[in-house]
Amino acid sequence: LDPLRSQPDESWFASLQAALDSLESFSAVRPPQDRTQRMSRNVMVGESRLWWPDLALLGRGESFTNSTSAEVASVFDSIGIGGIDEIRLTSSRGELPIEIRNGNDFPVTVDVRFNSTGLDLDRAVVDERIPPDTSLQLTEDLTVESSGIYTVNVSVTTPNGFPIAEKRIQIRSTKFNEVALGITLGALAFLILFYVTRVVRRHRQGEDHSSGALA
Repeated sequence: LDPLRSQPDESWFASLQAALDSLESFSAVRPPQDRTQRMSRNVMVGESRLWWPDLALLGRGESFTNSTSAEVASVFDSIGIGGIDEIRLTSSRGELPIEIRNGNDFPVTVDVRFNSTGLDLDRAVVDERIPPDTSLQLTEDLTVESSGIYTVNVSVTTPNGFPIAEKRIQIRSTKFNEVALGITLGALAFLILFYVTRVVRRHRQGEDHSSGALA
């Protein structure tokens, strides 16, 4: 069908869709019901066709949807990841401490996701309910197979997968590689045997010379 003569351009619909997506992600963190209802009403008011005939009215209607997107962004900006940026391991197993911060005045439910290459992590996703104005302490168990430098990507998302915060933590493992240890010990044993054999041979040669001189 041909568009209506008073229909707004594509940017208006994009703004409306952004507000609807933001509202869906906001609802997923299980905020207070009255707050979700208020934001839902704002979006419904903003998407009304009664704003269309006049550009000035259209701008006022769009402000309702834009305010919803901005409010959701502000809520998510108040959720973050704290803690250290680097840890050192001296054994094959260790713990990764992190801190999830909720700076809002209401509780939120989020997923904490762990991802790394080269490390065995105890959990991939943790579902947490964080009280208002609180920093929640979490500990993730990890296992390394050899010494080296690894990176763990920690992300906080809504339960429906919308990204909120992300942090990269570097893991420095000084666990000595067992293969390298075996090679090193083997080489050391060879050197010890080599020099002991030389000493014994020289000692025997010295005794043979002494016996020949006396004869």
